[in-house]
Amino acid sequence: MTLGILKTALIYFIQFYCISLLILYIFQRNVLYYPTPYVPHDYKSENFTIEGEDINVIKINEKKENAIIYFGGNVEAVVLNAATFKEIFPKHAIYLVNYRGYGESTGDPSEKAFYSDALYIYDALKKRHSNISVIGRSLGSAMATHLAAHRPIHKMILTTPYDSILQIAQDRFYIYPISVLLKDKYDSKSNVKNISSKTLILLAQHDKIIPLKYPLSLIKEFPKEQVIIETILNVDHNFIVDSKQYQKSMSDFMSEQ
Repeated sequence: MTLGILKTALIYFIQFYCISLLILYIFQRNVLYYPTPYVPHDYKSENFTIEGEDINVIKINEKKENAIIYFGGNVEAVVLNAATFKEIFPKHAIYLVNYRGYGESTGDPSEKAFYSDALYIYDALKKRHSNISVIGRSLGSAMATHLAAHRPIHKMILTTPYDSILQIAQDRFYIYPISVLLKDKYDSKSNVKNISSKTLILLAQHDKIIPLKYPLSLIKEFPKEQVIIETILNVDHNFIVDSKQYQKSMSDFMSEQ
């Protein structure tokens, strides 16, 4: 009787496991991405048509000689950075990228699409500016490292970055074969060996969304002389952007020769 109960329980467990695995595979991008809707604003913007999709980029001080491209977080309306960035980067043109499916951009989110868009936008902007720096926050840190590994980048700032989405997903869904299931791995760690840009990495002291082990794993790949690490105290993952120290650190870094 006990053996029969165990056998039945095992069958139910296997069925549940297989069904949940299938659901996770099919809907993984719904779990990973949270596109933000359009937020009305008065800033200029430009659409870059890439692979049939319109990628909307908000522009500030576009006539400046040097430029910054910004890739935001997963649940971030990038336009909300516009006023702060205009104040702390007065000598730079600033381009805030709305990912596919975010804001006024069309298309569906994916790693391949985001990387392709980043390179295309850089190539278009390089014709207009002497040098280009990049800022990537959270999810956007992967786009920043990918771009810096494949194009000449003057400076790079990574805010609350991670080594790879694959590693985070493996830790959180450890009973599943995530390395096989995951479509979008965002392996920033493997890009570091091809990055020569001077880099500032900003961490949030109370970050529970991307715990410290993941950015530390990424940081270890950088030569010590190439990277500056700062921990912004008394903030978490979401509210680091409101910190005056965070804003000053970015401003000072971009102002240095």
